[in-house]
Amino acid sequence: MRHYANLTFLIVQIEKIWYQLKVGLQRNKKLLSEIMTGIQSKYSRRTIALFWLAVVSIVIGTLIYFEQIAVLYVLATISLVILLLIVGFADLEKVGRENVEGLGRNQESI
Repeated sequence: MRHYANLTFLIVQIEKIWYQLKVGLQRNKKLLSEIMTGIQSKYSRRTIALFWLAVVSIVIGTLIYFEQIAVLYVLATISLVILLLIVGFADLEKVGRENVEGLGRNQESI
């Protein structure tokens, strides 16, 4: 009976922690959304992409310079896994040609 009480206590504690994590993630998601909206209003998508390209290039160049190839392999593997997960979970069935930004303008000018 004592083990059952301990197990019940643990389950209740895990549920409390899980609820706090969910609430925290929702708050963080909202805050991140507000931050990204502010950033995107200041800078264009191209500027943000070029910034990330520069940051990644500096990190890779630094790792190669200091001969940290093992770290580079791990980062490359993690990056590929993340990319494959994004592509795998992308809902490409609902994306039409008219929904893609810039595509409609290029088609009209041709």
